[in-house]
Amino acid sequence: MRLFAFLVGLALACSAPSAHAESRPAECELTVRGQTYIRGVCQFSPQSGGSFEISGGDYFAYVNVTGSGVADASWNENPASTHAQVPLGTVTRSGACWVGAQVRICARALSPAAQRAAVAAQPDGYALFPDIALHSCLGVEGALEAGATIVLRNCHVPADLIFVRRADGTLGVSRRPDLCLGLEGPGMSRPPRLILQSCEADSPSWTTSATATQTAPVQSAAGMCLVIPQMAVSDARFPFRVEAQPCSSAGDRAVRFVLNRG
Repeated sequence: MRLFAFLVGLALACSAPSAHAESRPAECELTVRGQTYIRGVCQFSPQSGGSFEISGGDYFAYVNVTGSGVADASWNENPASTHAQVPLGTVTRSGACWVGAQVRICARALSPAAQRAAVAAQPDGYALFPDIALHSCLGVEGALEAGATIVLRNCHVPADLIFVRRADGTLGVSRRPDLCLGLEGPGMSRPPRLILQSCEADSPSWTTSATATQTAPVQSAAGMCLVIPQMAVSDARFPFRVEAQPCSSAGDRAVRFVLNRG
């Protein structure tokens, strides 16, 4: 019952940053009570009426326009939070920024050259979303490089659009054909965790039949399936570990995913 309540709550209550057709890189700032949480290139998502969302790393903020040059602002505050539940009060427009008593939120257009460079640097694949918590997805802690650990977290779009289905049906990494999915070797009592590794002749192959409308597990040719044990803990906080167990023993613990762009 605790597991069911937690997963249903997570699936229904999440309001993490979502993908918009108009979403694009921009020069951003999010400063709250004197501390800066976003500075530099981030993802800018315009919404109706001049409202918008910015997201960068573990933080995101909303500016909801309520009148001419006036808006309400909110943010997620805690990287583990699944929605922008913390109000920042009324903000007024000052050029490219919206400023209030405790917050400064800015979004400026990049130059055409910087825009092209930023878009070219972004992953351009798909995200793997657990079918029971569709606002969270698998993402990489740190840079997209060999040795990076893959975790379940609030989805960062487009940063988490890292998966592609290769011509042979196996999962690869967007714009990084040199990287493959692998398993970190277990320790004394530690199960193997999903990581990125340099592709070698003996790299494990991972596949899934998941699509935007069909759920399916992710499993290796060696018969390992992805599991996320922290999904069974009612007070667990993101990021969650992504581990592997033999499919034969994982049973209903094997997570079913949707493969989609958000």
